[in-house]
Amino acid sequence: MKTTAKSLLLLALLFVNYLLVEQVPIERIDWSSFFPQSADKKGSEHWFDANIQYLFIELPDKKKAQEWLDRSEILNFYELDARSKLYLLMFDRSQQNTLLCHLSGYSYSGTSVIGLEIMNNFIDEAKFYALYIAPFLLILLLLITSFTYWINMLTEIGMYHLLLVLAVLLSGFRIDSASLLALIFLVIYAFTLFNYLHSGEISRSRLAFGTIMSIGTTALSSLFLYLSQFGLISTFGAMMLLGLSILLCYTLLRLYLIENFYFPFKWLDSPLTRKKSYMQGILIVFSSIVMMTFVTYKNLSIDLNPVNLIKGSSDTITKIDAFEKKHLPSLPLVIQVTAKEKDFSDLETARELAGIDHTAREIVAGKVLYDMERAYRLFAEAPFASATPQSYAQFLLASEMAESGIPIFSDDYTQSFITMLIPITTHSDDIESITAQLEQLQLQYPGFAIEVLGKIADLSHFVSVFLKEFAIGLTLSIGFVFLFFLFYCKTYKSVAVLLSTLFSLTTLIAIHALLKVEVTLMTLLSVILFAGLVTDSIIHIFICYKERGTECFDSVTKPIILSNISMLIGLGGMLFGGSLMQQFGFELAILLTTNLLFILYVMPYILNSTIFKRCNAEDDSCKTTTVST
Repeated sequence: MKTTAKSLLLLALLFVNYLLVEQVPIERIDWSSFFPQSADKKGSEHWFDANIQYLFIELPDKKKAQEWLDRSEILNFYELDARSKLYLLMFDRSQQNTLLCHLSGYSYSGTSVIGLEIMNNFIDEAKFYALYIAPFLLILLLLITSFTYWINMLTEIGMYHLLLVLAVLLSGFRIDSASLLALIFLVIYAFTLFNYLHSGEISRSRLAFGTIMSIGTTALSSLFLYLSQFGLISTFGAMMLLGLSILLCYTLLRLYLIENFYFPFKWLDSPLTRKKSYMQGILIVFSSIVMMTFVTYKNLSIDLNPVNLIKGSSDTITKIDAFEKKHLPSLPLVIQVTAKEKDFSDLETARELAGIDHTAREIVAGKVLYDMERAYRLFAEAPFASATPQSYAQFLLASEMAESGIPIFSDDYTQSFITMLIPITTHSDDIESITAQLEQLQLQYPGFAIEVLGKIADLSHFVSVFLKEFAIGLTLSIGFVFLFFLFYCKTYKSVAVLLSTLFSLTTLIAIHALLKVEVTLMTLLSVILFAGLVTDSIIHIFICYKERGTECFDSVTKPIILSNISMLIGLGGMLFGGSLMQQFGFELAILLTTNLLFILYVMPYILNSTIFKRCNAEDDSCKTTTVST
């Protein structure tokens, strides 16, 4: 097919892709969906339980809130401050998307809109990447390759993207920020695989086997991500599984049904050398990284607050900060206090509660939304310290009839709820520390049981789940890769393939520790995904090595280098964005760069060493050989 015809085909593919993308549904999620499901806690219902969401909003008057209430779009609203026209809206989770459509033009904040804000922020970044970064990267790729290669590769990507979008539409898969990130990565990943199709350096049978194994191990890592209890990670994994299945089918069909056009690149001379100086240099660097990691690992900090996935300079964070500075912090922290002996209808017990309230304020240093002392002062126009049993009883009766929607006491008066507000961007380590200190208050007040409610209280549990998933996913992914090479090469010396993974992971940990970069959900996602991607390059080396020994190094590494460079260029472009895209690109680019360096400079030395047993094509019993270096 002539280049002109291919160019026209590419333009048609781009146009059809654009039309289909416009039809893809976008899903908005709330803050709690980022976290695993919490175990149900005993106690009375509170005002933002699993089914009730909240929103702080500035409205010109209560008419708009009343209108939403009359249309059953909210469950209730509460006027927090008439002077600043600040209101608290409470609504059912199922009504979230309907309500969010009415918020344009208003100043608001709350965990229920974090999914919306992250999605809007990410869509803006994706558009910026598509309109400005991607064209620049494509021009760069054109300069280092050729126009014919460039047209062929973009046509391949256009066809794959068309099939992928069709699969999304036909399957009813709803796109959120995580799945949109997966879509972008799938296109970059497909581009790297298509490089092997056009390299001409790898035979069809070896290429088919290598492609199946590469996509298979990546799919295995994606399966572990899909099984994650964190909503962001699970959605990414689900989209990866869908995209990888389409990619496998498309690649095999292309490989066997359509003639491939090969474009050898003489400029891509292999940087491989068997000189020990490279090996010694790499080992020195690796040893230094290991030493730094052990020295600085205590600097690692895990932040699971999804709000902090958004770049600090983004419009979303700017709007949230402006709202909180003008009005109040918007992340609620509800402290449940249970009286063990008497109930809170007793005045003395209520006064002890006031002491707990004061102590809690010293720990949290946040704003109390609605507390007993303030409510009594508004009711009786007198301080709570001067309350009598009679005036206190009248206050309880008035509170019961008020139906404000923000309870101070449970129906049987055995429990009290202190609602405090902290900044929504608070680091999860700080939230965990605050929660632990509040729950320790029951040692100071033995007559009461004190518990923090909601997702905030479970952050320490979420961190343990995060670390558990990190360890299990990484171990199983790497373990599968090792077992595959062990059975393929029939020697335990195949453990050499794991060294590049360990080298990359150690480098990433050291960078996080030295630069004090937060470990986030993006780290978990990138590391487990990388454990599957590492096979993409190594499998072609080992297949070739098994057939031809070290003679294949100079040829097989050319498509490996081009494919890795292509992916690194795509990920590098993400660094100019923010939030999810920037963090994901940063993490994965470090892992892939260090892995590529190890494969190019260290792996040949290992395979050439006398302690490695060479796999022979005629005899799979792997004879020991000595190869000069």
